[in-house]
Amino acid sequence: MTNSEQSGITMSACASTAQIGIADWLSKSPYHEWHLESYKCVLGKYTPKRDA
Repeated sequence: MTNSEQSGITMSACASTAQIGIADWLSKSPYHEWHLESYKCVLGKYTPKRDA
């Protein structure tokens, strides 16, 4: 999880290229057995529901 202040990723960049970045990260990380169930692009600071 990141926000645009930390990473410089815009909402449109998230929507159009997030899958590519996630696939690249998974292929190069030590977590090869992990699989992605979902991802979400959120404008502003994201707070998980359990923390709200």
